[in-house]
Amino acid sequence: MSLDLVKSYFTKQLESSRDAYILDLEVMSEEDLVGGLNGTERKGIDFTYEVAYVNRRFATRLRGETPDPWPEGGWIVAPDDQKTKARAIANIRESMDELISAWNDVPAEEITRVITLPSGETSPLDLVFSSCWHNGYHDAQLNYIQSLKGDLAMHWQD
Repeated sequence: MSLDLVKSYFTKQLESSRDAYILDLEVMSEEDLVGGLNGTERKGIDFTYEVAYVNRRFATRLRGETPDPWPEGGWIVAPDDQKTKARAIANIRESMDELISAWNDVPAEEITRVITLPSGETSPLDLVFSSCWHNGYHDAQLNYIQSLKGDLAMHWQD
């Protein structure tokens, strides 16, 4: 398989990942996304904010830049001004579009170039693959919240 085909394949995977996540956000109520279940769990709004945050970090790495240090204090929590369904959808869309753009700017012959991280090494291809599974992991959490609230449809499949 040519490197151009690999790039095209992963562009489509990123687009599909973005679109599936947004579909699930769109069908959730604001209350289910922001409010949680019992107050002790990680809320959908917070891990959705994390997904967008990580996507932007990956885009920064793809551009050959160094992102700001990871925030201290454990799990990322959405700032108060980001805790709406509309902002969650916009954050996912904007961060994925930024990542797709950065990926598309990587020349095909450089998709396996070494990117040095504080904890080791990665590559552009590793980053986009990681984004796809990271988005899918958290989209599955949205699906679980939906199922607990009685919505058993697979909206990403529509």
